[in-house]
Amino acid sequence: MPVYQNVLLPEILHCVFKDLSISDLTKLSLVCRKWEALAFPHLHSTVYLGCASHLENFAHRIVATSDSPSIVSQVRVLVIDAGPRQKYYNYDERSMISEQHMKTLRKLADNLPNLEYFSWELKFLRGSVSVMKTLRANCPSLRSLRCLVPESEEGEGSWFEEGPRCRMFRFTGLLHFSWEIEATFDNESSLLERLAQSLRACPDLKTLELSFNGFDDESSWSTENFWSKLRDVTFRSLRTFRAVGSSIIPDWPLLLDSPDKSALRAFFLRHPNLRSIGFGPMPPTGCERSLEVTDVETLFPSLTEFEGPVFLSRLIVGSALADQIESLTITDDAQDVNTGAIDLSPVAWMAKRMPRLRRLAINIWNIHSDGVSGLDELLQCAPSLKELKIVVKFTELDEIVDLLPHVPCLQGLSIYFPSVMELRTGESGWNECLPLMAKVCPQLQYVCEVAAWEETGYWWIVRGRGGEISVVPDGIRRP
Repeated sequence: MPVYQNVLLPEILHCVFKDLSISDLTKLSLVCRKWEALAFPHLHSTVYLGCASHLENFAHRIVATSDSPSIVSQVRVLVIDAGPRQKYYNYDERSMISEQHMKTLRKLADNLPNLEYFSWELKFLRGSVSVMKTLRANCPSLRSLRCLVPESEEGEGSWFEEGPRCRMFRFTGLLHFSWEIEATFDNESSLLERLAQSLRACPDLKTLELSFNGFDDESSWSTENFWSKLRDVTFRSLRTFRAVGSSIIPDWPLLLDSPDKSALRAFFLRHPNLRSIGFGPMPPTGCERSLEVTDVETLFPSLTEFEGPVFLSRLIVGSALADQIESLTITDDAQDVNTGAIDLSPVAWMAKRMPRLRRLAINIWNIHSDGVSGLDELLQCAPSLKELKIVVKFTELDEIVDLLPHVPCLQGLSIYFPSVMELRTGESGWNECLPLMAKVCPQLQYVCEVAAWEETGYWWIVRGRGGEISVVPDGIRRP
């Protein structure tokens, strides 16, 4: 065994291993027996199962093989998904996890007593009730639950009607709760009542994330109606609250009213320690002209991460919160009628210096726009920015390159894939353009191409000792 393998204490190696990717851990585990043992818990702490064969093989290993006790003790996170891209495209159904695999999934859940996080992201719920029941009975350490409620198939009725399905969320003592609903619902009060009951059973909640995207115009709900059902509840440990999606309609005009009249305002006043808050885009209502910077300072005093529309973003960056904000995501689709560009000028005009801002995302998903106006002025207020995501179509890549001198500390850049990959100096394509971008931005480590729904590829910037720059494409590994 090489000497260096015995020089570092196991505690130091553990700290190094815990931040490595699965591919790197796999390679390190082949170096020697000692490193194999140290890498083992990190390799098996998170299990992602995206196709039927993976589920069957892993369940067999857990239930039937002699080494299962050691694996069982390490698994903390279990994600059951439709697999990469299968949620949005048609793939061979034989390779996908389906209802016929629910028995296998129950056996798996029955043998993971140390499981702390479970995520159900399949495009169906049939059979999930028994799986959730098994988790409640056999996973006492479970503290985080994420569940996708897909659109109901024809003839199934609503997922929120009385019956066994509505009991699937009866967990207690959760710390992190994420509910993504694509299904339509006819009765808003029924949905809100189910959700309120679930949250009352989790008084120590730290994270609450709601994403409602019903596929009809009638499936919408008011945040006022929801929080009015929980007026007497305060989550002492709550630090993250997100309410996004086309079906969630915050009553912004009421936000200016007294806590007695606005349940949403009362909620924020009861939870002054919220650090991360998220809202979806919203059309103009006129109420934005009545809000002042003092309103956001009063409602969000501990804010460090924010996602929301332009009218709230401009108040946050123009208030005393600018000194503490670390992450900002703007979700509005506000185009300049004269230029066709996404107009961030209202945000830039009010922005103060943001010394702690590390991540800025213009998360608008607009393929009909022509660039972003006001972004360069906004970037000048964020000298320490490390990650920039621009999900807006640009007709010229030079427009993005011209922004880079404003962010000298930038390490990661994500851009929308329809943007033209060609520079005015003649370079075209990723391999020619990215080295020039890396020269403009000396700390740039990667560039991500973003498409609808998901990231499609990464390009890593590799810098040689002599200053030469090369680009390594990587469509799988993520930073």
